[in-house]
Amino acid sequence: MREPVNRPRRSSPRLASARPLPEPVALALSIAGVAGIRTVGPDRWTARLAPRGRPAAIRLEDDWLVIEAAASRALDHLIQQDGTPALVAAHVLLPAGAKLVMPGGDRPLEENSPCPRLLARAEIPAAASDDAAHERLTARVRLCCNDLRRALSVKTSDVRSPIPHGPVGPAPESGAGEDRDPTGNPDLLELLATAGWTASPGGDSAIRVTLANPAGGFHQAAITATPSSACLYVDLAPDPGEAVAEPHLSAVAGLLLRAAGTIRLARPFSRRGGAELGFEVRLPAPYGAEDLDLALSALSVAAAQTAGEVEALARDRGLCRSYVAQFATRSVRSGSGYLSDVFRY
Repeated sequence: MREPVNRPRRSSPRLASARPLPEPVALALSIAGVAGIRTVGPDRWTARLAPRGRPAAIRLEDDWLVIEAAASRALDHLIQQDGTPALVAAHVLLPAGAKLVMPGGDRPLEENSPCPRLLARAEIPAAASDDAAHERLTARVRLCCNDLRRALSVKTSDVRSPIPHGPVGPAPESGAGEDRDPTGNPDLLELLATAGWTASPGGDSAIRVTLANPAGGFHQAAITATPSSACLYVDLAPDPGEAVAEPHLSAVAGLLLRAAGTIRLARPFSRRGGAELGFEVRLPAPYGAEDLDLALSALSVAAAQTAGEVEALARDRGLCRSYVAQFATRSVRSGSGYLSDVFRY
């Protein structure tokens, strides 16, 4: 009988070029209750979110830490039953540090594995050059991981209840706990000036800021704040105050969801049947000039990349029908197999 031969396992070229998580990021994730971190590729890891051990994918892209997990069944059922407009509107149910994205035809998060159809995502600036930056990173990761857990816990009863369609602005905080500072509402105008943005008070108690747009378009962001958070948003509704009819609303909602997957921080919103729709960034207090700068830069990119398409889809019936059909085909195709070994309920 031949003796078994113990051959060394060949390491995958993908793993050979991989590196461990940077120490400040790994420490911040550990403090936030992220465990079982495993390298699956260059700047890509899998892990589990405490306390329930929900599988998550982690990656670093251009000094951004991205954490994703398969969204709750309730939200997945919501898009199947009520379509993309309901899913965009459902962002009002989510805490500030989480957003919903649809991977669609994008690369899977783990090689040779299909993506889930709907992901909950947290995006965190991860550059940390000194002790103060490390502390800010740790605080951001802890907050965003807590918000991601809450987003993953959305129940069917939450989405079956009428989704609130109140005015745009900071959402009421829930489950805040010690991680949120209810007294951290700084002077917005002073912070915006420090960040290099020209702002002026609006007539509706919101602060208005003109966004940067290299293409020459003009869009203004509005900022409203409470002692516990700030909401920055840009309204892209082609006819403000007028609802968008179907199938135009489904097409626009699909576009906003796709764009949210490629634009940092910005997440879509829609209220009153599309009479208000666009992108928002919510910042828990305390926030600083750097946070406001990142948020306004994200809204600038979102407006520049999608405003023209939003208007076209809202007005051209033939174009929007074609887009909806293409969007539905991509969603079905990307959902084949549905869950990978990493993303399992």
